[in-house]
Amino acid sequence: MQKVRADEAKRRNFRAVIHLADKRFTQLASPDMPDLRVGDGDARALGVSDVPCRQLISWDGSYDDVYLVSLADGSRQQILEKANFPASMSPAGNYVLYFEEQDDNWYVGSRERWAEDQPRRRSSA
Repeated sequence: MQKVRADEAKRRNFRAVIHLADKRFTQLASPDMPDLRVGDGDARALGVSDVPCRQLISWDGSYDDVYLVSLADGSRQQILEKANFPASMSPAGNYVLYFEEQDDNWYVGSRERWAEDQPRRRSSA
């Protein structure tokens, strides 16, 4: 099974965008952030990576680091660290909904808030 997965990893491709107006190619996802969730908006996507948490995942469930990714230039801003549950973006891309297991509450973050705050960190892991 490890050999099959290694072969799949070698052939994996990552999401990108081509800006036709100025003939520019921008890679959005990469080996260190392989998952990209694109909404209806044309400015941002939600990037997800379990890469920094893979050792922890092997014995303690699932964790993801979550990023806001600019579709214009591929820049990233980390907004969640070691999130236990998948985050989702609003259709226009202005809000991110996520669940915090420690206090059993749902939270909504706006892109303005992420610009001011540090990534939300899970303290017990």
